[in-house]
Amino acid sequence: MNNILLGSLVCMSAGALWLAQSTSLKNKQAENLRLTRKLAEIQASLQKTAVAWTNMDTDLKLRRSELKSADAELRVAMQEAQEIPLKPIDPEHEGSWPQEQPYFYLAKRHLDQIGYSPFSREGGVSVAAGLLFGMSPKEKQQVEGAYNEMRMKANQLQLAKAERIEPEAGVNTDNHREVSYKIAAMTNEVQELQNQFNSDVRKAIGNARSDIFLERAASVFEEDYSGNYGKANYILTSEATRKEDGTVDYEFKLTEPGSGTMYFPFEYPLQPGGPAWDNRHLFGEEPLIPPPQAPEETK
Repeated sequence: MNNILLGSLVCMSAGALWLAQSTSLKNKQAENLRLTRKLAEIQASLQKTAVAWTNMDTDLKLRRSELKSADAELRVAMQEAQEIPLKPIDPEHEGSWPQEQPYFYLAKRHLDQIGYSPFSREGGVSVAAGLLFGMSPKEKQQVEGAYNEMRMKANQLQLAKAERIEPEAGVNTDNHREVSYKIAAMTNEVQELQNQFNSDVRKAIGNARSDIFLERAASVFEEDYSGNYGKANYILTSEATRKEDGTVDYEFKLTEPGSGTMYFPFEYPLQPGGPAWDNRHLFGEEPLIPPPQAPEETK
């Protein structure tokens, strides 16, 4: 009896051990299968990367070869250009306006008699000024940098001197909004900025061209800076009025004490040029009253 019981226990132990080993073996086989698949994925990815790298290396070599060829062609072209004699300027025989040529002759002494704006509305050197004064891209960039630097500092001065004027009770309603600033005169400060601008321009394009260019630029400063900024306690106002049909009128006003008010209608979004654009550092670029939304198109 004891032998039978002992034998049964041995068989049960052996069975349990076999079951545990079998389960462990299956788990290991499953893990090996997962790792084998992962290894295959990694190998496939490495193969794709190797192919891509080979293609990139081939493309890089091709680009280097093309660049080398282009450089050689450029050197040859430059050498040929140096060997070709330049056609001498000959206005005496061609006349001031050669009929068959893409150019004409203009004496420098006439530059101050030509009607052109030295600056564009966006704040850069105008196309006409750049051509008339033969500015290189670098020179043009330097002049534009000096001009925009002066404008930025002038706006900062104006903002520092601006005093908000509160409207009378009842002026601002749902259908009418206005914001006003009183600006103290700052002639001396603007003149200092203009002097620095003049100095920067002379460094950029030299004295000969600067003498003529700055004379024209001075007329712009007289109107935009010395004129307005030199006035004592002038008032700037931005207004928005909603009409009965729902549309909104926008108006900018410049009031000079003792001289009256100038009115400048404008629209949103603001466009370069005009008092509303030039004074957006005071009033911002968002409308006081939003314009009506355009009706959606019917499908």
